[in-house]
Formats: sequence, structure tokens, C-alpha cells
Amino acid sequence: MRQWRLTAAAGAAALLVGCGTVQIAPQPVFPKPLVEQLPATVGLVLSAEQRDLKHEETRGGVAWAVLLGAGRQVLASAKSLTTRFDLAIGIGGALDQLPAAMLAQVDLVSLSTTLTTNSVVEGKGSPVCVLLAGYDAAQIKSSGLAELLGSEAIVALAGGHDAGGAALLPLDEAAARAAILQHAPRVSAFAISASFGVRNPAHELQLRAWVEELCDKPVTCGHELASSLGAPRRALTTALNARMIPFIQRMIESVRATLGERGIHAPLMVVKGD
Repeated sequence: MRQWRLTAAAGAAALLVGCGTVQIAPQPVFPKPLVEQLPATVGLVLSAEQRDLKHEETRGGVAWAVLLGAGRQVLASAKSLTTRFDLAIGIGGALDQLPAAMLAQVDLVSLSTTLTTNSVVEGKGSPVCVLLAGYDAAQIKSSGLAELLGSEAIVALAGGHDAGGAALLPLDEAAARAAILQHAPRVSAFAISASFGVRNPAHELQLRAWVEELCDKPVTCGHELASSLGAPRRALTTALNARMIPFIQRMIESVRATLGERGIHAPLMVVKGD
């Protein structure tokens, strides 16, 4: 059997050598993931050095060439000052500088913004309520949530899981429902984080279901944003994200309205820049 394998391999190598240079044009097909799939939009951006790149090398006497193909070219560009008081004005100003004939051919709109980054740096954000399941006083203190939001915006609940994903205590439904109803009228969003929620998000998902049942405010869960086990930092990240939701919502609404006014009805993709 070993001799047959060696003979077959040698025959394959000889066949490759006889064919001359082997050229490969990669196909945009991703392998099927082995974990639970999450919906996501993925884009590939080629730098100037990568456009029309042809990689060549020789292995085992065989010349290989990898063709990446031509990159996208910039057909037109425009700049306009950001109008924080009304984002539609600045966006519309940039669009109006582009050729109208090209706008009618747009198939996809990609939006990249530093709006949320700037807001976080400037300490701005909408009021939120943070529901923490299974967090102790030391974890809450080290998270920095009290300095960011005030202690009245933090609700500690019984619940959470251990490192193996087993529930430490049942989730306190009565206390959770009361807190949601109390805070809903004064906040723009809810942030939810449970101890070891990245190992078992059941309590985070249940809290989100109760929020969606009792009010119409958006919800951010910690396990959706971070996979690390640092509970205090994950709680803070969740709160920061929840504070930005109204900002992003208004921005997207402004962009869609501005695009619609100019006859652009292409899908809108928001680029994650980190």
C-alpha cells in the first residue's frame, strides 16, 4: 500500500511538471464553518499594492502563479463637512457633487463613520439601564459602570453561570420585570450582561425576551459583542454599545432618506471599523 501511494504521488508530480506553469485564480467561496453560523456581511478590500497582483513561486520544480485579479477603481469622489446637528445635510452635500448618471447605477452603499467612536471619546451617549445577572459588588465596581452611568442605572440580579456553563442561581424574574418597567420610561436602550454569559447566554437571552415583552426599547447582550471571560470589561462594552444605538439609528435613517431623495435604493452596508 505504501509503495502504491508513493507511485501515485510521483505520477501526480510528474503530471504537474509536464503541464508547465500552474496558474490558480482563487474563487470567492468560504469553507463551511464548523461552529454555529451567525449572519454577517463580509467585504474584502484590496490595497493599491494588491491590485492586479500576481504571486509567483516554484515548489518541487513546479512554477505556481496566483492571480488576485484587478481591484475596484475609484470612479468619482467627493467631500463634505460633517453636520452633527443634521447628518443628512452633510451626506447630501457629498452625494450632490457626484455625477448623477453614476448615482443611478449604484448597486451597494457602504457607510463608514467615526460617529460612535467620537461619541465614546467625548463621553456622549443616550441613557441606558444595565441588567447584570450574577455579578458581585467587586465586579460591578471594577467595571466602571457607576462612573459612566451612575449607580441608579445599574441593576444587579440573581442568576449567572459558572465557568462550565452551569447556572449558579435561578434568574430572578420578579426583580427583572420590576426593574425593566421602572427604567423603561427614562432610558433609550437596555444593556444586558450575565456572569460567564459567553459560556452560556441563556440568562442574557431570557432578560432580553422580558425587555422585548415589556417595552419597545433596543437591547444589547454581552455575549453578542465579546467572547472574552472578563466580565467587568464585557459589561462596560455592552453599556457603551447600548448608549450608541440611538445615534446609529438616527444616522442610518438620515442616510436612507438622503439616498431615497436621490433615487438610490441600493442596500446599505455599515462598515465595522476597529
